[in-house]
Amino acid sequence: MDEEGVVPCRLINPAKSEMGKVSKVILDNINQEIRNAIEVNQWRSTSTVIKWFKSLKDKHHRTFMIFDIVDFYPSITEKLLTDALNWAKTYVSIPAIDHTVIMHARKSILFNDANPWTKKDSKNSFDVTMGSHDGAEVCELVGLFILHNLKQHLNPADVGLYRDDGLAALRTRSGRLADMKRKEVTQLFNKFGLKVTIETNLQVVNYLDITMNLANGSFAPYRKPGDNPLFIHSHSDHPPGIIKNIPQP
Repeated sequence: MDEEGVVPCRLINPAKSEMGKVSKVILDNINQEIRNAIEVNQWRSTSTVIKWFKSLKDKHHRTFMIFDIVDFYPSITEKLLTDALNWAKTYVSIPAIDHTVIMHARKSILFNDANPWTKKDSKNSFDVTMGSHDGAEVCELVGLFILHNLKQHLNPADVGLYRDDGLAALRTRSGRLADMKRKEVTQLFNKFGLKVTIETNLQVVNYLDITMNLANGSFAPYRKPGDNPLFIHSHSDHPPGIIKNIPQP
């Protein structure tokens, strides 16, 4: 709750732009080509994070820096997405029509009592809405752009991003040096108009659904407090795909 007693919330627009389905396919192809062309860690699953952690050398000489992009979806501005697309064009061909489709899919209007809502920091209908068909792909493209720029401050092999959650294994155990990196990364995100929360000088971190320990090189499943596992009978009427993926003891 802020000073005015307003509780922050994310609006999920139920009126999804069908153009987003086309934009999703276009962005998927763009993102995949960029991932193949540049050496950055854009993680898309827990297994890729584990593979990265296992590959880290001299773990006992490192510390974690974990960061979270605050309100990533709604904070992506028209300028930031345009900059990301222009940067992407240096690696992949993006026809003008594809660019137009991606930007057109960003048009979104919400009504309340017959009056349109507008974002306080934007006077047009541009938005990356929660639940949109291509919202995740837009975030991935911007994420790739951010990772590319992070190369100025961090070794690209030491840092990665999953949507709005980032993790780095700094090659130092000095709290002072880690804090310097924190300030550099914060300034970079601020330059893009993004807010970020950062924790540094950590030996153990909970990231996605795993706990990683630099001191002993171990990793294990992580569950948030209160997130109790649920079980189903192996002969239940759940879809075969669900039953097939039930973890075996």
